[in-house]
Amino acid sequence: MTRKKVIQWSYESAAAFFANSDWLDRAVLRPISHVAGNWELTWNTHADRYEPESDSLADHLNVLIHDMAASKPPADYHHYENKLAISYDDVKSGRFKLNRSRKLWIDTATNLPVSKDMVGHMIEQATCGHYDVPDLVLSAAGRVATSLRFGVSHFDDLDDGHLEMLSVIMTDILFRRSDRPA
Repeated sequence: MTRKKVIQWSYESAAAFFANSDWLDRAVLRPISHVAGNWELTWNTHADRYEPESDSLADHLNVLIHDMAASKPPADYHHYENKLAISYDDVKSGRFKLNRSRKLWIDTATNLPVSKDMVGHMIEQATCGHYDVPDLVLSAAGRVATSLRFGVSHFDDLDDGHLEMLSVIMTDILFRRSDRPA
């Protein structure tokens, strides 16, 4: 079992986790490049934030990092994701036959875990019509804090599964917020 580190949760620790990333723009902003075509990011070392640019969601990303840092990261971030996923109409209606088993969603027809893409789809659909989804901000903060406690100090160093889920969550938040000023 990996020993958990004690961390100091702050804007600085959250900003450092996302600082000067090679993957953040591709994983989080590129999927919604139809909303803001300038998806490539430039890190400003002096300001500890991404440079705001025309037709970019960099300002929204900076606000999201600040919002994550201002929250109290939950230890059980899955709770917030599952609360949203279970509210997805196709899950509530029984159209999708899914059950939760510990931290996984299981397809009852195959008895296999559903893909991260499917969980992301459930969360995305459940948040339609909302400008902001505080549960997703808490989930993202919890994922970052948990990564830091396990010694993963940067977004680019996350394993594929955690990078994918954190990216899906952040993309959804930014998409929901994109039609209003940052």
